Amino acid sequence: MKTDTPMPCDIDPPTYQPNRGFEAIKTEVEAALSQRSVTGVTVEVSGADVTLSGHVASRSERQLVGLAAWGTPGVRKVINDILVDELQTSNTSAV
Repeated sequence: MKTDTPMPCDIDPPTYQPNRGFEAIKTEVEAALSQRSVTGVTVEVSGADVTLSGHVASRSERQLVGLAAWGTPGVRKVINDILVDELQTSNTSAV
């Protein structure tokens, strides 16, 4: 027997907890950077958007940090404001 009458829900919807998931995103991004031995990077989360800032030694490290942030569940956008340390870059390019 088919009916269009909605059935009552036995489960209450979850209580809205603002920023609970966003703190988890920050913690997970920071853990991913720690696993890769990345230092000197600051992680800020606003909503599901992650902003990375600080200094790293190379462009590949900058890219690695951005990819680590993108790989975190719940991230919608990554703003990579990380700067590459010019002194280390110029020393390696002169070889």
